[in-house]
Amino acid sequence: MEDMDLMTPKEVSQLLHISVGSLANLRVQGGFIPFYKVGGAIRYSRKQILEYLKKSERRSTASYALSGGDNSNSGGKDDE
Repeated sequence: MEDMDLMTPKEVSQLLHISVGSLANLRVQGGFIPFYKVGGAIRYSRKQILEYLKKSERRSTASYALSGGDNSNSGGKDDE
């Protein structure tokens, strides 16, 4: 396996500007950001996080709605 730059949930939450709890909720919901469980520790690949951000880029809210985007995470305190 290639050399992986793994990040902790705290590091990812700081990068994405969301709480560690919101990141945990995304894990529970599944299908958002791939993660690894090493021993009892959760880790994320920096490369996969950056790919996720690139895929999540939107030019307008209209293009998001037209693409069938999921609004289930909107309206929370982390959206401020």
